[in-house]
Amino acid sequence: EGLPAVVLGLLSLRVLTDRPEGATWLSPQDRDWLTRTMADEQARRQAVGHTSLRRSFASGSLWLLCGVFFMNTVVTYGVFLWLPKLLQDVSGAKGFTLSTITSIPFVAALVAMVVVGRHSDRTGERRVHVAACAVTSAAGLLLADFLWVLRQPCAHELGVLGFVLGHVDAFKRSKNAI
Repeated sequence: EGLPAVVLGLLSLRVLTDRPEGATWLSPQDRDWLTRTMADEQARRQAVGHTSLRRSFASGSLWLLCGVFFMNTVVTYGVFLWLPKLLQDVSGAKGFTLSTITSIPFVAALVAMVVVGRHSDRTGERRVHVAACAVTSAAGLLLADFLWVLRQPCAHELGVLGFVLGHVDAFKRSKNAI
């Protein structure tokens, strides 16, 4: 079982390099872009210098980002871990049928990730795309909760689908992410 991981680990030591200049598997344009970007980041880091730990913890931006990341993680694990149980309660399905139903939101998220990512790359806009995905996610969860209380048919599936569509990290595939 561990042989593929060991082989790939040894292969990565051979293929991956410490500097982008030595990455022969990158195109010359990508190599140049990555080298320039890393040099710019290094220059900015040296210009700003280091700050104290106390000053870092006093930053409102740090706490805001930590809060968003924490809530995102809690919701993600909560929905993904309990999705099969929620769908089983709603649909009454079991076994392979339940697995198939559970995969539907993830397939939709895969399609949305590609569509949103391409649109974001084409327009060069990032913040509105991220915000729209977050709002869609929140609306899907609120819809699922509201319709669950009302015991409406198909409501749970729509809410979970809304969450998964909104919870698409389409920006990992772009060089120009936030």
